[in-house]
Amino acid sequence: MKSQHPSFALTQADEAYFCEIPAPFLDLLKLLHHEKMNYCEIAQQAHLPRGTVATRIFRARALIKRRRAEDEARNETWQDPTMEMAV
Repeated sequence: MKSQHPSFALTQADEAYFCEIPAPFLDLLKLLHHEKMNYCEIAQQAHLPRGTVATRIFRARALIKRRRAEDEARNETWQDPTMEMAV
């Protein structure tokens, strides 16, 4: 049984955020999304409790979601035609 959440899809563009994710979180996220391992398999390989794996993956995803939202908000503000330019 895979433990991936369909509400979170990791895209190629998200890899730009990887440099901002602490290594212990990123390593587990890569095992989940790139190696297609489930949480139990990751826990065995990383010698960590399953709960620790789940928490670290949750936090890594939260960091990516936050960065996505920040970037989208920045892009929407930049492209908003109703905004007046300051002179």
